[in-house]
Amino acid sequence: MSEEVPEDRCGYETDYESTSTSPTNICCCRPTWKGTNSCIWHANIVGKSGTALKKHRGQGFERLDGAILRKTEIKGLDLRDCIIVEADFSKSRLPNIDISDATIRKSDLSDCNLLRLKMQGGEIRYCDFSGSSLGEAEIRNSELFKIDFSNADFRMANISETNGEEVDFSNTWFKWADITHNIVFS
Repeated sequence: MSEEVPEDRCGYETDYESTSTSPTNICCCRPTWKGTNSCIWHANIVGKSGTALKKHRGQGFERLDGAILRKTEIKGLDLRDCIIVEADFSKSRLPNIDISDATIRKSDLSDCNLLRLKMQGGEIRYCDFSGSSLGEAEIRNSELFKIDFSNADFRMANISETNGEEVDFSNTWFKWADITHNIVFS
């Protein structure tokens, strides 16, 4: 990749190994944000404005690889149809987030408030959700692979028609959760 990126553009680049399952490498051309050399999604700043992030979110499909949303609070973030790889959402408050039909890989969502998370369709692989609160989450028709949900809270969640492989639910709380309809975990 390494083409010249204008100074007023982010220029964040991925460097994934070329395998049949790895995503295509990308270069971010979003505008730089608040005097940083990165866009709002890639700036290594804690506690970004939810309003600003929503403003800089495109409609529909978008690649948000390497996004940094550590300790950020955003209600109702719409990440439907996005591809997100190697992102850091740790310790964030993201109630009502919608990740339907999204692909999320190798990302840190540990110790997050993900109350009422919505995921209808989509795929999550190699992610850390340990210690997160997913109360009232709705996860349907989805694929989960090598996910750490240890010490998470799925109180009153509804997980149905979902497949999971090597998912760690150790010390996870499922009080009043509905996880009985066509679920396959191995």
